Amino acid sequence: MFTFPVGLLGRESAKDPSYNNVSLLLLANGANNSTTFVDSGPANRTVSVNQLSPVITTAQSKFGGGSLTGGRVSVPYNSAFDFGTGDFTVELWFRYEGTLNSEFRFTTGTGSSFFSFGSRVVSSVRRIGLVLEGVTWDTEISWSPASNNTWAHLAISRESGTVRAFQDGTLLGSNSSNRNWSMNSSIFIVSPASSSSSIATGAVYFDDFRVTKGVARYTAAFTAPTEELPSS
Repeated sequence: MFTFPVGLLGRESAKDPSYNNVSLLLLANGANNSTTFVDSGPANRTVSVNQLSPVITTAQSKFGGGSLTGGRVSVPYNSAFDFGTGDFTVELWFRYEGTLNSEFRFTTGTGSSFFSFGSRVVSSVRRIGLVLEGVTWDTEISWSPASNNTWAHLAISRESGTVRAFQDGTLLGSNSSNRNWSMNSSIFIVSPASSSSSIATGAVYFDDFRVTKGVARYTAAFTAPTEELPSS
């Protein structure tokens, strides 16, 4: 009986069956203080400095030896970030120092009426959810963040009109929304920090940030990734 070499099996099992649906994949690997940000998704989009001084740091990493910190990066508008009323998933590994601020964004854009993913505090309860920027928050779910100086996997997905939020694979809650999500022809921003809406009083780190259009990767409790996200 023919046996596949272990190495080949490992590489094959690491492939992402939804890779062609990936709109953006920032693995945040590279030399310390590098300002070269690589999209490891199928489109290999141009990723640029947007605000403050974003860098790759090797001081903190969940996988791959580096993470994104210090500011915001952006990619040019593309319809791959217009989710419409369909399915999607946004996920990342997240670590912060100090204390979380009351309101912030993980992703955002420019102008108004565009897709954004973030958190805010309402009546002393912190919530995580989606916001039609400049208009209204939508599908908010109660969220108890992981402690500071701890890596946590965060994900938000929509499947057939049901939005779900997860932390470390645990379902935080769900809500119904068929809102037509669009970037309104604006750039797509990944925002560990900004001058107007910093996430925490200390440094913030993102690792393995992935956007998938057309696929709700997580629809029930799951095991958070145990290795770097595949780039094929």
